[in-house]
Amino acid sequence: MSVTTGHVPPITTYRNFIGGAWVPSDSGALFENRNPANSDDLIGLFQKSSTTDVDLAVDAARRAYQHWRLVPAPRRAELLFRAKLNPFSPGKEVEESALRSIWKDAGVLMKAAMVDRRIVTTKAKDRPHKSGPVLKEETHYVYRRQGRPCFISGTKILTKVMAGRNLFWCPVCQAGDGV
Repeated sequence: MSVTTGHVPPITTYRNFIGGAWVPSDSGALFENRNPANSDDLIGLFQKSSTTDVDLAVDAARRAYQHWRLVPAPRRAELLFRAKLNPFSPGKEVEESALRSIWKDAGVLMKAAMVDRRIVTTKAKDRPHKSGPVLKEETHYVYRRQGRPCFISGTKILTKVMAGRNLFWCPVCQAGDGV
C-alpha cells in the first residue's frame, strides 16, 4: 500500500497598505479567507482591521492628496497618459509600482519645465515634427487636445467634466475600466 503525502503550500499573510507601506493591523488580529467553493482551500490570512487602521489610512490618503493636488492639471493629464492609465480608474486599483513610476516621471517633467520655461510632455519621437523647436500644438499628448488625433494611436482625444474638472484622455492608449 502506498501513501501519498501532499505538499502544503505556505500560508500567505496579507497586510494593509497605508502611507506607502504594507503594515499589520493595529490590533495584530488576523482572519482566514477560504475559497467558498472548497473550504479546505485557505486563500490566506488577512488583517482584522480596526477603526484605528481606517483612521490611519484616511490620514495617509489626505497627506498624499496634499502633494498630488499641487501637481498642475496639465501635468496630471499628461502623467496619466504617459503611464497609459485610464483617468477613470480608481486609485486603489493602481499598482504601487505604477504609482512610483508616475511620481518619478513627475520629477522628470518638472525639471524639464524649469529649463524650457514651459511644460513639454511629448517625446520628440512621438511629435509630427521630430526635430527643431517644439511647436505649441505639440507640447501635450492629451491636455486641451480634445477632438484632435492622438500622436500615438491617431484616435480622437476625448474630454469629460468630472467633479468640476476637465479630464482629457486617449481611449486607445489609456483603455481600461471606468470609461
